[in-house]
Amino acid sequence: LYPAFAGALSRSSAALLATRVGEGMAMPADGAAIAALEPVVVVASTAAMKVGAVRRLTTEGCFGGAATAVEAVAAVSGVNEQPFGHEETVRGVLNRLVDARRLRPGARWYIAVENGIFELATESPRYFDVAWVAVDDTAHGLGIPALAHSVGIEFPREFVESARAEGFDRTHAGHKIAARNPGVDKQDPHRWLSAERVSREDLLVGALSAAWG
Repeated sequence: LYPAFAGALSRSSAALLATRVGEGMAMPADGAAIAALEPVVVVASTAAMKVGAVRRLTTEGCFGGAATAVEAVAAVSGVNEQPFGHEETVRGVLNRLVDARRLRPGARWYIAVENGIFELATESPRYFDVAWVAVDDTAHGLGIPALAHSVGIEFPREFVESARAEGFDRTHAGHKIAARNPGVDKQDPHRWLSAERVSREDLLVGALSAAWG
């Protein structure tokens, strides 16, 4: 369950992961501990699209199947409203995972999601929104969550730069896209940007499936 994504992370991210393990991701895998775990998937957010993506996976047989309960907790990311770059986004997803275990201990599975903007350093910068996801099956007792990220959707530069000018600690690019385009969901501009072909929830399902696999 824990594929090696270390190559995608820098040394500082790897160090952060080790720190987060020490803060509470690790769990003994003896028979008594496994038997005591509740067959519950805890989502480290109450956002509808994140919870919806997890529910879709349970109907497909992941995390024990459709009978498995899904619970959402308001875990904190400890990063900006608009994370920028892999480092900050990975930090946010791991922070959420640890906080979810603090808020709702004793569950079998914990899942966290964090979207961030990433810059492609071309002659004229281009920006992509990507979600990092973390899946932790505590029955394995390894303390190392599986990590994967979604397909990136390009966000127009003007909206990213507008959010940056206002402050990534106060707003995100989705707000700026929705403000200029009536009818666009600020939490899911991905659907509009992909000409209605994929939603943000669809992209999360793909990333979570990869991490689960």
